[in-house]
Amino acid sequence: MNVNLEFNSKFDNEDYIITIQSNGKVLSISVEDEDRGVYWKKEYDEKAITDITSQMGSFKSLEVFTKMLICALSNENDTLTINFLSFNEIQKLKNPTASFDFSNPNDENNRKKYFILV
Repeated sequence: MNVNLEFNSKFDNEDYIITIQSNGKVLSISVEDEDRGVYWKKEYDEKAITDITSQMGSFKSLEVFTKMLICALSNENDTLTINFLSFNEIQKLKNPTASFDFSNPNDENNRKKYFILV
């Protein structure tokens, strides 16, 4: 499945440009925050996707995962949503009473981001 799509998305009132590319063997996801000049990019092969989804208890092939990601980003399916969270934000969800510093954008735990496809 060959894919080359761009989406304009909003997470926590911040605008992002998300590019999804796939040649059927590798899925490339890039996210750009133009306002802050920040750019993230990661590539995943079939094994990485199947390993990650299996660990989460819901095995998906690269093709199925790519289709789900596209559906969520294009709002084609009300049951699929995406969150874009920092490590600190994920930890805060796990432990709401803990204290985390979100004010320092240069903190590695705030710079590293995770797509959470639900």
